[in-house]
Amino acid sequence: MKTLSKNWFTEHRIDLEYKQYVLLAYLSDVNRRFNERCLYPALSELIDHYRNLKVFSDNAGQLYQSFPGEISAIDLENFRLSYRKVVENDQIMEEISRIISFSLPRMEEQLRRGRDVYESLEHMLALEPVGIRPVNSEWGYLMFSLHNPSEIRVFEYTVSLFTDEEVPYRMMHTKEITTYTKSLVNTPSNIKVELIQKRKEMPNPATFVIHSKVEMPFEESLLPIGKRLLIREISRPAVN
Repeated sequence: MKTLSKNWFTEHRIDLEYKQYVLLAYLSDVNRRFNERCLYPALSELIDHYRNLKVFSDNAGQLYQSFPGEISAIDLENFRLSYRKVVENDQIMEEISRIISFSLPRMEEQLRRGRDVYESLEHMLALEPVGIRPVNSEWGYLMFSLHNPSEIRVFEYTVSLFTDEEVPYRMMHTKEITTYTKSLVNTPSNIKVELIQKRKEMPNPATFVIHSKVEMPFEESLLPIGKRLLIREISRPAVN
């Protein structure tokens, strides 16, 4: 998959035609991935690039007024601008502005495409608890029931609570532990019982299974969408 650096629109040649070529080649590859139902990492990277452009666009004018002179280097990661006093300042800022004006609506269009693909795939998934859900669902097992191949992939998961800029959010870590071939014996309920017997360190695990109505890439779509579904589910209070 094609990638863009974090500073793609300010590094190397600051030229609209050149940056158009770079961006359109990247977005074409992103669209191809979406057509293949491969959402990640394409979607998350595209979101990051869009946010970077918005941050730069929203702040560049104020910074430009504060520091007269030509931009000699741009460090987007730390959002620092350094300047030198020459006459070409306006030309560079205007070219960057044109690049951003060209890029933002095209990124927005591809983001809408990614959102539509995400929602369509999410609607094809069904998450359900296996057995009684314990009060503490912050750790346990997440199973994926697949059709092709006909198997059940089992992950151990843990959820941690983080705070970013005073906004709490949950982060999930998963680790694949085993895979079962589907059969009359290897059902999610029986697998849960076997796991409890074999793995004594988790005597009363919350356990969930995700069923998919369609085939989709596992690492690029099914796993990340399934994890988001589970975080949403365990954020709700358990009903016993």
